Amino acid sequence: MRNFISNLFRFSTISIAVVGFFAPIAPHASADGNILITEPTDFEFSYSETTQFLAQTYQSGSLPSDPQLWLYNADTGQEIASNDDYLGLQSKIDLQVPAGNYRLRAATCCGDPNAWRDGVVWNIQYELTYNGSQNNTTTTSTTTSTTTTTIPTGNISGGGCGPYHPMYVTGQTGGSIWGSGPFTDDSNFGTAAVFLGLIQPGESAWVEPYWVDNYSNYEGGTQNNVSTSSWNSNWCGYYIKLTGSSTPETTTTTVVPTTTTTESPTTTTEPETTTTEPETTTTEPETTTEAPVVTEPETTTTTEPETIPPVVIPPDTDPPVDDTEPEITVPEPEVTEPETTIPEPETTVPEPETTLPDDISNQVDEILSGDLSQEEFANAVDEILTSANNEEELVAAATELLSGDLSVEQFTEVLDQVFIEELSDEAFTEVLNTVFEEPLSDEEFTAVLSAVLDQPLSDEQFASLVDVLSGDTVTDEQVREAVDAIIENGITEEQATEIATSAEVLSSIDGDQAAEIFAEIPIDQITEEQALEIIAAVQEAPTEVRSAFEEEINIFGSGSLNTYVPLGSAVNVGQRRAVIAAGAVIAAAPAAGAAGGSRRRK
Repeated sequence: MRNFISNLFRFSTISIAVVGFFAPIAPHASADGNILITEPTDFEFSYSETTQFLAQTYQSGSLPSDPQLWLYNADTGQEIASNDDYLGLQSKIDLQVPAGNYRLRAATCCGDPNAWRDGVVWNIQYELTYNGSQNNTTTTSTTTSTTTTTIPTGNISGGGCGPYHPMYVTGQTGGSIWGSGPFTDDSNFGTAAVFLGLIQPGESAWVEPYWVDNYSNYEGGTQNNVSTSSWNSNWCGYYIKLTGSSTPETTTTTVVPTTTTTESPTTTTEPETTTTEPETTTTEPETTTEAPVVTEPETTTTTEPETIPPVVIPPDTDPPVDDTEPEITVPEPEVTEPETTIPEPETTVPEPETTLPDDISNQVDEILSGDLSQEEFANAVDEILTSANNEEELVAAATELLSGDLSVEQFTEVLDQVFIEELSDEAFTEVLNTVFEEPLSDEEFTAVLSAVLDQPLSDEQFASLVDVLSGDTVTDEQVREAVDAIIENGITEEQATEIATSAEVLSSIDGDQAAEIFAEIPIDQITEEQALEIIAAVQEAPTEVRSAFEEEINIFGSGSLNTYVPLGSAVNVGQRRAVIAAGAVIAAAPAAGAAGGSRRRK
């Protein structure tokens, strides 16, 4: 079972940050067992001497949960450590801290200490144990000033990993650790510090990461009575040093010359093999020249009948000799060449048939070249559009008009008259694409929105509108204007779903607009294809848009969002469901004090 959980998850975070929100102070744990946590809860306590702090969560009965723990310096509000998914989805903080005042925050994943996610299907409650005595609000500590000055700050990132921060560790020879420098980011760095000889077992010190990267290989090793494991696939990790010490210089330059010297001799051996090949080709012509010499003289033919009974000698044997020569005449593939001729140009025959009648074309030219008043222009456009014999001619006329050098008023007039027509989806899309071939001024863009949204749109027409809003000719400000207009116009479930599938639109809107869009999506009724498109678009959206998505939609309550990875997490929703199911079997709350760690796999 330990290996099962190890292969499911690996998600551990140690960080330092400032938190300004405080949850209600909880009462001390009951004497007969663990504390029940049902909302973000704080516990304040103090130590008069250096202490090995331990806090751990457990699943409460059969109720699935995904807790996260944070430990802060109570005097400064500075975060000391945080952990999510230590064993399955349960969390644990285990580190040595100096004397001082502390605050433990118990909440839920994934990175936000003020969040309580779901609370309906899961995270109804979980259980907590920790080794601290609750403080009175008037309690003070004489060691506070020395404690706050010893916590270093830092923010180290690299290779898409991090940020990581300095850690206060206590040396030990046990604990899980991968690599021998670099180390995976979920290794026990108290053990790593002893492995490197930075501290002795039982000693405590601040260490800090350097050379952070997503390394592809972590080699294990043994030294200083510590053995480490290997890990042979990409994982975030780093080297460590004592805080304040200098960073070692890189040694990557030694790798370069070894690779270049070994490749050069291999290229010189290849030409030698090519010189031997021509020798084999010269021996073949020699055998072919001997064959005709033997067949021409009759003296050589007498040697061939010796293998045949001597009765065949009296008749002339010249005809059979001639039969062997015509065997060379084989039907040549000349006849097959003309058979490969395929009529290719037949596919290029169809050409666009959207030709504008001469009378309408002349009228368009007169309008575009004439100096007409706005009323005269409107009447002329109406006459052109009404004289079109079919939708194709109407679209062609509209396209030619919109391609002209029009004022904003004339541009608006053409749009109003075109989009008031009952256009097919294809015609609507063709006109819309013509309008957005080039960037529009803000006035022109507003005119387009007004003309388009004044009429009811089919799902296909609305999809065409979202397509142009996702294009390069539309600015972020114009996209936000369009989304506001769509929302004010009464956004439908289908329209909200369509917008949510566009990564370009989601990257341009703000959190409030996103919230109104996501609130309209019937997440349990959309197709699997739509769900995957929404996940792909939201996953790359700005944080405020993703936050709105997670607030408006119960991502853990819908089976269609299993591949979505929530904010602050490296684990998708489906994987969390699997671990919750496994946790129901292996993570039932024991008596206070159960421990033990295992490697988690995402």
